[in-house]
Amino acid sequence: MLIKMMISKKRKLGKMPGISSKLVETGLKSNWAHNLFHSKFVYPFSSARSSLFYAWKSMNLPKGDEILIPSFICNSVSEPLIEAGAKIKYFKVLPDGNYDWEELASLDLSNVKVFLWVHFLGLAGDFSEALKFCKSKRLYLLEDCSHALLTTYKNKTVGSFGDVACFSLRKCLPVLGGGVLQINNPKFNKPFLNINKNPQVGDKARQDGERLEYFNYLRSIQSWQVNGGDLLYKEVLPNIDFILNDKRFPYELDQISQNIINNIDFCDLKRKVRRNFKIYFKHLKPISLFNKLDTGDVPIGFPVIVKNRDAFRSELERHDILPTCHWPDYLLPDGVAKQFPDTLKLANSILTLPCHQDLSTEDITYACEVIKNLLLEEKNYA
Repeated sequence: MLIKMMISKKRKLGKMPGISSKLVETGLKSNWAHNLFHSKFVYPFSSARSSLFYAWKSMNLPKGDEILIPSFICNSVSEPLIEAGAKIKYFKVLPDGNYDWEELASLDLSNVKVFLWVHFLGLAGDFSEALKFCKSKRLYLLEDCSHALLTTYKNKTVGSFGDVACFSLRKCLPVLGGGVLQINNPKFNKPFLNINKNPQVGDKARQDGERLEYFNYLRSIQSWQVNGGDLLYKEVLPNIDFILNDKRFPYELDQISQNIINNIDFCDLKRKVRRNFKIYFKHLKPISLFNKLDTGDVPIGFPVIVKNRDAFRSELERHDILPTCHWPDYLLPDGVAKQFPDTLKLANSILTLPCHQDLSTEDITYACEVIKNLLLEEKNYA
C-alpha cells in the first residue's frame, strides 16, 4: 500500500502508489474530510471494517433483519456486519461479475431490510439498477465505497446516494490507514462523540522526529504484502491489529495521513489512473472483466480473467509485475464457495493489475506486452 514500485530491471510494477516527501512535509491546506466528502455526517475510523460495523449499528434495525449481499465479496465486509448483529442473505453473482436482477427480484426478501452495493474496484457499474431495485423493494441502501473513494456517478460522489456509505482511505490513497462512515439518512444520524485523540498508525511509528527516515524505510521494502497479511505493518507497528480492529469508538486520522490527503492533486490522480486503465483496456480487452469505463469511474485496478490464475500471476511476478486479487477463494465468506459455484470460479480466475497514479504509460505498456506474449506463448492461460 505504501511502497512505490516502478518498472525497470531492478524495480517492480507494484500494486499501490507510494509516498513522496513532498506530500508528507507540506503543511495542511484545509480540512482533509472536506476535500473528500460533502456531508457533515462523516465519521472517521481506523479501517473500513470498523465503519461497516458502525454502519449496521447506526441503522438500529430489529434483531433478525437481513442484509442482501453479493456472494462474490471479501470476508472483511461480511464479518464486521455479522459481528454488529446483521443476518446476511447472499445472492448469486454471474461469472462476469454482474448481477441477475430478475433473479434478485424473485428472491424471498420478507426479512431483508438492507441491500449492499459494492462499487467494485472503483467502477459504478449497474448502479442505476441497484437504485431502482432498492426503491422498488423499499430497502435501505448501504454503499460499499472501499474501492471508490474518488468515483462519481451522474456528477455526484458515490456514497451520497445510499442511506449509509463506507469508505477505505488506504485502498485508494497512499496513506497509513483510515476508514470513513458517511450517514445520509437523517433517521440514522447519531453522532459518535468519543473520537479517540490518541496517536494512531503514523504517529505511533514516528519516533524522535525521524519521520522521513520512516517513510524511506517503508518505500525501500519491495514486498510488504506477504502470505496474505499486512506483514510490513506488523513488523513496524506491533499494535496494528488492535488499531485496525478496534471498533469501540472512532479514531482520529493520524496527522501524517491528513497532510498527505490535503496535498494530493486529486484531478491529476484521477487523470493518470483513468489513463492507465484505458491503456490496459486497449491492449487487453479480450480478457478484461469490465467492458467499459464510465466518465466518473476512478478505478484502483484493472481486472482480468485468466485460466490457471496462480501460475499466470507467478509468471507476471517473474517479469517484475505484481498484481493482486480481488478476491481469492480463501477470502470469500464461509460457505459461499460451496453454495455458489460461479462465485468460486470467478474467485479462482480474477487478477487485478495495478493502474495507480505512480505508474507511467511506459510502465503500463510494458505490462500489456508481457501479458500478451504470455497469452500467445502459453494457451493454458487464455
